[in-house]
Amino acid sequence: MDQMARDYAGKAHFVFIYSREAHPDWYDDRPAPTSYEEKLENARDLRGMFDSPRVHLVDALDGDAHRKYGGISNMSWVIDHTGRVVYKGGWTIAADVQPVRATWKDSRAKGSGINKAPSYY
Repeated sequence: MDQMARDYAGKAHFVFIYSREAHPDWYDDRPAPTSYEEKLENARDLRGMFDSPRVHLVDALDGDAHRKYGGISNMSWVIDHTGRVVYKGGWTIAADVQPVRATWKDSRAKGSGINKAPSYY
């Protein structure tokens, strides 16, 4: 997704919402945060590790945004310029999101409005 964000810089916005550590028990150096400050530090570290060009937002400690957007790990959402969801994927795979971008661009160019792309699930 970071590469897609680089490819479409200036044409689309890519946002990463850091919700929680997926497997905090797998890594001794990355436990589940017990404070919002720890969560912010984990998010900063993650962004730095991948040199991500995406805007990074940090969810509340209790995962409020994560639950509101389905509560599934590693989801992808494509939201058009009007705020409508045009795609939601149960797993983030750039190759699955790329065709959605093409569909969105084509329908917008034709002036037919945004056609809702099929969801991953």
